[in-house]
Amino acid sequence: MSIIDNMRDHWNSLDTQNAKEVPEWKATIYKQPMNLQQKGKLFKRMEVDPIEGLAYVLIHLALNEKGENLYTLENKQFLMTRVDPDILSDVATWLMQTPTKKDIKKK
Repeated sequence: MSIIDNMRDHWNSLDTQNAKEVPEWKATIYKQPMNLQQKGKLFKRMEVDPIEGLAYVLIHLALNEKGENLYTLENKQFLMTRVDPDILSDVATWLMQTPTKKDIKKK
């Protein structure tokens, strides 16, 4: 097997139904693996404004159980002004994380 094959196999092994319960929002938020291109776009937004960048993380990465985005750009102002920033930050951090080998083996 080539290194490219190994990299592809690893990507395919990542959990696509990874979920986080957010009891304060009475919600379950799902995520899929994020590629380098997506991560780069979000990091660029965070360089401009780290706080606003957190809202963009939810807009671009938070999914429902069907794999559909939970938020749109229309929700940005609400996310910026009417949501507990600590919970939003916690969810955004979780959305940006790449699972470890240990996490993958648990599944």
